[in-house]
Amino acid sequence: MKIEFTKEWCMKMATLEGDATIVAGARAKTLLPHQEPSAAQTPPGALGKLVQLMRRDRHLSIAVLAEKADVELSDLQGIEHNPLHKAEPRTIYQLADFFGMPKKKLLQLSGLTAANDSHLVSEALRFAASSDPSAELSHDERAALQAFIAVLLEKK
Repeated sequence: MKIEFTKEWCMKMATLEGDATIVAGARAKTLLPHQEPSAAQTPPGALGKLVQLMRRDRHLSIAVLAEKADVELSDLQGIEHNPLHKAEPRTIYQLADFFGMPKKKLLQLSGLTAANDSHLVSEALRFAASSDPSAELSHDERAALQAFIAVLLEKK
């Protein structure tokens, strides 16, 4: 059985929706009105700031990091430049391997899994607000990066 929808029927149904925003699929979450993060969510941008500072600390361009970590350049740019970007799980795993970081904590930072560590959440918030994207890491940026890496490497 084949179901066919006429243009007229689609237009009639669309008018019934009024001013409502209709979204579907993977993009739906990013198009919905902003919701305040719960206490179990890491702040948007913490992962991007971490990746950016670790990349800069190693004097790598985004393109070189993408190649060395074997990740999509567009996903890496999204992570670094768009706090609401949802990275692919594979990208998080590859970056964790490249930087020698725990996968579980990077997945929490990315928002792909729930952050169940309040210490990680509070340190991620502090870290995300701590630096400027200049060419060379400042002393304060390097100190913040090292302190946050220590939190990520903590065994619990």
